[in-house]
Amino acid sequence: MIDVLSSCFHVFSALFYYLDIADGLRAIDEAIRFLGMGCGHPIKTFYNLGLTKNEQELMECPQINVSINTDDKGVFATKLENEYALLAYAMEHEALSDGKKRYRKEFIYEWLDNIREMGIRQIFG
Repeated sequence: MIDVLSSCFHVFSALFYYLDIADGLRAIDEAIRFLGMGCGHPIKTFYNLGLTKNEQELMECPQINVSINTDDKGVFATKLENEYALLAYAMEHEALSDGKKRYRKEFIYEWLDNIREMGIRQIFG
């Protein structure tokens, strides 16, 4: 499991560099291709409370504070809204092995809002 997470982390590190410099549609296609490898987005490895109701997944996750950020928009053509949208899109399209969607849309948006609030608390807490 650690090897898979490590591999996925390295893949997503490279992907996020790519996302910052590529146009949106091509970046989304790449994100979906990597999700097809079974990695998913690494943020849910650290915080998945509200995203899933699966007790085993919840117990295995450390539920640590996370935040969604953006690079310097003077250097990279990105906005925080784009980062949230890309993450929502990736989560909406992540599928189980049988092809069914892994997460319910309403859970995704509640989870993202919890992360947004967590980010605010980290700044002003």
